[in-house]
Amino acid sequence: MSIHLLPPESQDPQTGLHNRRSFLALLRRQIQQANDRQHKLALLVLDIDGFARINGAHGFDFGDKLLRQHGRRHDIEHMDALQ
Repeated sequence: MSIHLLPPESQDPQTGLHNRRSFLALLRRQIQQANDRQHKLALLVLDIDGFARINGAHGFDFGDKLLRQHGRRHDIEHMDALQ
């Protein structure tokens, strides 16, 4: 698995994943691209149950690592298209 580095202004400082502004800009581009090409687009939203408990029990560094792993596993910008 390759790691895609984002410019600092686009990153969440704790996780290195897209920050809110960067994510919304990426989402707008994906929506526009899907519309232009008349393709369907899906958005996957993940909720980690009990995340506050995970942070409480294992610390914020562990929680940030967990978010990084899940975020990279489900990176919408680099995900293969599902047919």
